[in-house]
Amino acid sequence: MIKLVLADAASTRTLGCSIGFAVTQGATIALSGTLGAGKTTLVKGLGDGLAVKEIVASPTFTMLNEYHSGRLAMYHVDLYRLKDDKVTEAALGGPGLDLFRAELDDIVENGRSLLVIEWADVADYLLPADRISISLDYVDIGEPEAGRAATIEATGPISAGLLARLQLL
Repeated sequence: MIKLVLADAASTRTLGCSIGFAVTQGATIALSGTLGAGKTTLVKGLGDGLAVKEIVASPTFTMLNEYHSGRLAMYHVDLYRLKDDKVTEAALGGPGLDLFRAELDDIVENGRSLLVIEWADVADYLLPADRISISLDYVDIGEPEAGRAATIEATGPISAGLLARLQLL
Protein backbone atom coordinates (compact mmCIF):
# COMPACT_ATOMS: atom_id res chain seq x y z
CA MET A 1 0.00 0.00 0.00
CA ILE A 2 1.17 3.52 -0.80
CA LYS A 3 -0.18 6.63 0.95
CA LEU A 4 0.55 10.06 -0.50
CA VAL A 5 -0.47 13.64 0.14
CA LEU A 6 -0.99 15.54 -3.11
CA ALA A 7 -0.73 19.32 -2.76
CA ASP A 8 -2.98 20.26 -5.69
CA ALA A 9 -4.56 19.20 -8.97
CA ALA A 10 -1.19 19.33 -10.74
CA SER A 11 0.23 16.82 -8.22
CA THR A 12 -2.80 14.58 -8.77
CA ARG A 13 -2.25 14.68 -12.53
CA THR A 14 1.47 13.99 -12.05
CA LEU A 15 0.63 10.90 -9.97
CA GLY A 16 -1.63 9.70 -12.78
CA CYS A 17 1.16 10.31 -15.30
CA SER A 18 3.60 8.27 -13.19
CA ILE A 19 1.14 5.39 -12.96
CA GLY A 20 0.41 5.56 -16.70
CA PHE A 21 4.14 5.47 -17.41
CA ALA A 22 4.53 2.42 -15.13
CA VAL A 23 1.78 0.45 -16.95
CA THR A 24 3.45 -2.02 -19.31
CA GLN A 25 0.62 -4.53 -19.81
CA GLY A 26 -3.12 -4.70 -19.39
CA ALA A 27 -4.30 -3.50 -15.99
CA THR A 28 -7.32 -2.18 -14.13
CA ILE A 29 -7.39 0.92 -11.95
CA ALA A 30 -10.40 1.44 -9.70
CA LEU A 31 -10.88 5.02 -8.46
CA SER A 32 -13.01 6.14 -5.56
CA GLY A 33 -13.45 9.41 -3.69
CA THR A 34 -15.88 12.23 -3.15
CA LEU A 35 -17.13 14.50 -5.90
CA GLY A 36 -14.32 16.78 -7.06
CA ALA A 37 -11.56 14.87 -5.24
CA GLY A 38 -9.50 14.50 -8.42
CA LYS A 39 -10.54 11.22 -10.04
CA THR A 40 -10.85 12.65 -13.57
CA THR A 41 -7.70 14.74 -13.07
CA LEU A 42 -5.82 11.55 -12.20
CA VAL A 43 -7.25 9.86 -15.33
CA LYS A 44 -5.99 12.78 -17.45
CA GLY A 45 -2.55 12.10 -15.98
CA LEU A 46 -2.87 8.40 -16.81
CA GLY A 47 -3.51 9.46 -20.40
CA ASP A 48 -0.38 11.65 -20.29
CA GLY A 49 1.69 8.70 -19.05
CA LEU A 50 0.34 6.48 -21.82
CA ALA A 51 0.97 9.24 -24.44
CA VAL A 52 -2.74 9.47 -25.31
CA LYS A 53 -3.20 12.18 -27.93
CA GLU A 54 -6.96 12.69 -27.53
CA ILE A 55 -8.41 15.02 -24.90
CA VAL A 56 -9.29 12.89 -21.88
CA ALA A 57 -12.68 13.87 -20.48
CA SER A 58 -15.12 12.45 -17.97
CA PRO A 59 -17.56 9.90 -19.42
CA THR A 60 -20.21 10.66 -16.79
CA PHE A 61 -23.01 10.85 -19.36
CA THR A 62 -21.71 8.27 -21.84
CA MET A 63 -20.38 5.87 -19.17
CA LEU A 64 -17.37 4.84 -21.34
CA ASN A 65 -14.72 6.75 -23.28
CA GLU A 66 -12.08 4.95 -25.34
CA TYR A 67 -8.63 6.27 -26.22
CA HIS A 68 -6.55 4.29 -28.73
CA SER A 69 -3.71 6.69 -29.59
CA GLY A 70 -1.34 5.86 -26.70
CA ARG A 71 1.10 3.03 -25.95
CA LEU A 72 -1.87 1.00 -24.71
CA ALA A 73 -5.56 1.59 -25.30
CA MET A 74 -7.25 3.27 -22.34
CA TYR A 75 -10.90 2.57 -21.49
CA HIS A 76 -12.36 5.10 -19.05
CA VAL A 77 -15.58 4.04 -17.31
CA ASP A 78 -17.58 6.29 -14.97
CA LEU A 79 -20.12 4.56 -12.72
CA TYR A 80 -21.42 7.77 -11.12
CA ARG A 81 -24.86 7.31 -12.68
CA LEU A 82 -25.17 4.07 -10.73
CA LYS A 83 -24.62 5.98 -7.46
CA ASP A 84 -28.11 5.60 -6.11
CA ASP A 85 -29.03 3.81 -2.90
CA LYS A 86 -31.85 2.09 -4.78
CA VAL A 87 -29.46 0.58 -7.33
CA THR A 88 -28.28 -2.84 -6.27
CA GLU A 89 -26.68 -5.77 -8.04
CA ALA A 90 -30.09 -7.46 -8.12
CA ALA A 91 -31.68 -4.39 -9.72
CA LEU A 92 -28.94 -4.33 -12.35
CA GLY A 93 -29.11 -8.07 -12.95
CA GLY A 94 -30.04 -9.74 -16.17
CA PRO A 95 -28.62 -9.62 -19.69
CA GLY A 96 -27.57 -5.94 -19.55
CA LEU A 97 -25.35 -6.47 -16.53
CA ASP A 98 -23.95 -9.69 -17.96
CA LEU A 99 -23.01 -7.88 -21.17
CA PHE A 100 -21.36 -5.03 -19.26
CA ARG A 101 -19.35 -7.48 -17.15
CA ALA A 102 -18.34 -9.39 -20.28
CA GLU A 103 -17.18 -6.14 -21.92
CA LEU A 104 -15.03 -5.26 -18.88
CA ASP A 105 -13.58 -8.79 -18.85
CA ASP A 106 -12.72 -8.55 -22.57
CA ILE A 107 -10.95 -5.23 -22.04
CA VAL A 108 -8.85 -6.67 -19.22
CA GLU A 109 -8.12 -10.04 -20.79
CA ASN A 110 -6.66 -8.68 -24.02
CA GLY A 111 -3.60 -7.61 -21.99
CA ARG A 112 -3.05 -4.49 -24.11
CA SER A 113 -5.42 -2.05 -22.42
CA LEU A 114 -5.71 0.03 -19.30
CA LEU A 115 -9.20 -0.08 -17.82
CA VAL A 116 -9.89 2.87 -15.50
CA ILE A 117 -13.12 2.94 -13.50
CA GLU A 118 -14.27 6.07 -11.68
CA TRP A 119 -16.71 5.64 -8.79
CA ALA A 120 -15.58 2.01 -8.55
CA ASP A 121 -16.92 1.71 -5.01
CA VAL A 122 -20.47 2.15 -6.35
CA ALA A 123 -20.43 -1.24 -8.07
CA ASP A 124 -17.39 -3.17 -6.88
CA TYR A 125 -19.09 -6.44 -7.87
CA LEU A 126 -18.49 -5.42 -11.52
CA LEU A 127 -14.74 -4.99 -11.11
CA PRO A 128 -11.99 -7.43 -12.00
CA ALA A 129 -10.48 -9.01 -8.88
CA ASP A 130 -6.92 -8.01 -9.83
CA ARG A 131 -6.78 -4.23 -9.78
CA ILE A 132 -5.09 -1.17 -8.38
CA SER A 133 -7.53 0.63 -6.08
CA ILE A 134 -6.92 4.34 -5.57
CA SER A 135 -8.92 6.31 -3.03
CA LEU A 136 -8.74 10.11 -3.17
CA ASP A 137 -9.91 12.28 -0.28
CA TYR A 138 -9.53 15.94 0.62
CA VAL A 139 -7.05 16.89 3.33
CA ASP A 140 -6.19 20.27 4.83
CA ILE A 141 -2.62 21.13 3.95
CA GLY A 142 -2.84 24.79 4.92
CA GLU A 143 -2.77 25.97 1.31
CA PRO A 144 -5.45 27.89 -0.62
CA GLU A 145 -6.24 24.83 -2.74
CA ALA A 146 -7.31 21.74 -0.83
CA GLY A 147 -4.82 18.92 -0.91
CA ARG A 148 -5.71 15.32 -1.48
CA ALA A 149 -4.71 12.11 0.22
CA ALA A 150 -4.22 9.17 -2.12
CA THR A 151 -4.24 5.59 -0.90
CA ILE A 152 -3.06 3.08 -3.51
CA GLU A 153 -3.52 -0.67 -3.02
CA ALA A 154 -2.97 -3.74 -5.19
CA THR A 155 -5.37 -6.71 -5.10
CA GLY A 156 -3.63 -9.31 -7.28
CA PRO A 157 -0.41 -10.30 -9.08
CA ILE A 158 -0.71 -7.96 -12.08
CA SER A 159 -1.61 -4.97 -9.92
CA ALA A 160 1.12 -5.87 -7.38
CA GLY A 161 3.68 -5.79 -10.20
CA LEU A 162 2.39 -2.38 -11.29
CA LEU A 163 2.55 -1.08 -7.72
CA ALA A 164 6.14 -2.34 -7.41
CA ARG A 165 7.13 -0.55 -10.67
CA LEU A 166 5.44 2.61 -9.39
CA GLN A 167 7.42 2.49 -6.14
CA LEU A 168 10.66 2.39 -8.17
CA LEU A 169 9.85 5.61 -10.05
